[in-house]
Amino acid sequence: MKKIVFILLATSFFGSNCFSQYSTGTINLPASTPATGTTPTVKIDVSSSLVTLTVTGPSDRWFGLAFSTAAIIGMNAGDLVAYDGTNLTDRSLGGIGIYDIDTNQDWTITSNTTAGSVRTLVVTRALNTGESGDFVFATAPTPIYIAWVRAGGASFTFASHGGLQNAARAQQPYNITLGTKDFELSKFKLYPNPVTDKLIIELPETIQSSDVEIFDYLGRNVLKTSVSNIDNSINVSGLSKGNYIIKLNVADGKASKSLIIN
Repeated sequence: MKKIVFILLATSFFGSNCFSQYSTGTINLPASTPATGTTPTVKIDVSSSLVTLTVTGPSDRWFGLAFSTAAIIGMNAGDLVAYDGTNLTDRSLGGIGIYDIDTNQDWTITSNTTAGSVRTLVVTRALNTGESGDFVFATAPTPIYIAWVRAGGASFTFASHGGLQNAARAQQPYNITLGTKDFELSKFKLYPNPVTDKLIIELPETIQSSDVEIFDYLGRNVLKTSVSNIDNSINVSGLSKGNYIIKLNVADGKASKSLIIN
């Protein structure tokens, strides 16, 4: 009976806490012309409920990103988010010089910092706002195309493409695949299992280190540590005999396995 209860509790607990995290990693976007002296970047992280954008760009002007699942982001239709000097605003591309502000503003800025000429924004939004025209971020490895736009001169006043000042300099969209390390991390090995005192964690070759957590059958965290390819042993002699779940965490990846302590 205890084993049945353990399996049910573990399934419930880890089903809600081990959702695959998807991320593009930090992407260097193509520099615009004329150059601003900064290389824009974007990082997209997707969880079960939120998408988080980490964007860097010039600190003295507006800039934005357009998203699409198509290879070409048309000027007549598209989802544009742009920093206007105060907020990251939802906008819609409706033709040359048309970038209307959406009725609902769904992005929330969690961090807005500047260092010299570089501004770094961290913003969040629901994966699917339910609004027509808003890009829907997927919870799976998915092709995504991005166009980078920004003012041609130091200004937070929007203006259409064409002039050096206040020009929307759209770059050629390109394919970014939202990926995950979950599959790779799931290849980790642990032995002996059952274990009495010293547990060995063998990480995949592509992963150098990982945080480690061990949970009992009630979902309580009973041990937290880390392992690496150099130091890969954990002393579990202080834990009671029984069934456990061991969970490994790395950037953009999680994996878990059953563990028995004798």
